[in-house]
Amino acid sequence: METFTHLDKIIDEQEGSDSNMKARVGNAKAVFRQRTSETQNNRQPTPKSQFLTQTSR
Repeated sequence: METFTHLDKIIDEQEGSDSNMKARVGNAKAVFRQRTSETQNNRQPTPKSQFLTQTSR
């Protein structure tokens, strides 16, 4: 089976352009996971008393 990239599109002998779509979805998932991880790591924990005050209003 041969796979090649041409003008940023992946073409596969058996799957055709479906490989291109799968690759793009895979790349998007990887970026989303990375961004989510970065966001979660940068959050400051909220003190419990502040949290209770904010939710009771």
